[in-house]
Amino acid sequence: MTREEAYELVQRNAMATWQAKHAGAADANFQKQLLSDPEVAKHFGPGELDALCSLEFHFKEVEAKFKALGI
Repeated sequence: MTREEAYELVQRNAMATWQAKHAGAADANFQKQLLSDPEVAKHFGPGELDALCSLEFHFKEVEAKFKALGI
């Protein structure tokens, strides 16, 4: 998939999540929205998107970076 195609899929689902949230849906969830889109879901194995969306995935190197900076 090209970067442009991926961008379109993400933007479409982000907008759907935003619209649901602003329509009053307290349970609007971008990750769940992505997984409910067959065009997106087919690119991820079980649990793969969960792992990519986890805070642990994004913060896993923070401690090492702080240590390297002497913080």
